[in-house]
This record gives sequence, C-alpha cells and structure tokens, in this order.
Amino acid sequence: MGSLTEDVRRQVKAISQVHEKRAVELVNQELQRLTTAPSDMLIYAVGLLAYIAPSNYASTSTKHRKSPLATSQNLYAMGHFEIIPERAQAVRTLIQLKGGIDELSMPFQRILLTL
Repeated sequence: MGSLTEDVRRQVKAISQVHEKRAVELVNQELQRLTTAPSDMLIYAVGLLAYIAPSNYASTSTKHRKSPLATSQNLYAMGHFEIIPERAQAVRTLIQLKGGIDELSMPFQRILLTL
C-alpha cells in the first residue's frame, strides 16, 4: 500500500469511526439483553473492540521491524494497535461472568485473550 493523501486518510478515518460507533452500539444492545453468562462470540466482539489503530497509523510506519513472514500476511499492523483500557476491563468482566477463561469454548480465544 503506497502513501495516502491527506484527503484519503481523513476519509478512511471517518469511515472507521462510523464502523466503530456502530459496532459499539450493537455490542451495547447485546449487553443490555444479557440475562445469562455471555457467549463466546460476545466476549470475542468486545475483545476486538478493545484494540484500535492509532489515528496516525500508516502502513509504512517503522514502530516495529517488519519480518518477511509478518509482512506477507499484514500481521505487522497488529503491533501498531492500541488498547482501550475501559474496553479491556469489559473483556475481563465478561470472562469473569462466563466463569473464567477456561470456560471459553474456542481454543483460539483463550490464546488470544491471554496475550
């Protein structure tokens, strides 16, 4: 991906904010309807929302050295995400309501959420 013009960067940021806002609204609806232990999918959704790309992210950024393997799968971008503490706390609370991390039925979730 080449360098983006400032106009395109603003458009991408605006679209990203709209999608994030909608995702948070949908998660909040599910949380309000919650009467039992949260589902694995709800915990995973909140976990995904706990990470956000910084507003100044660029694919050419050099925060971390890019390995050939990571760049072949665009994994290097993950190192630029920032954690939103309040949302990370929400994930911890949902996991506690579920009965602990061992109660998650999807093995990849346990791995991902313990990192």
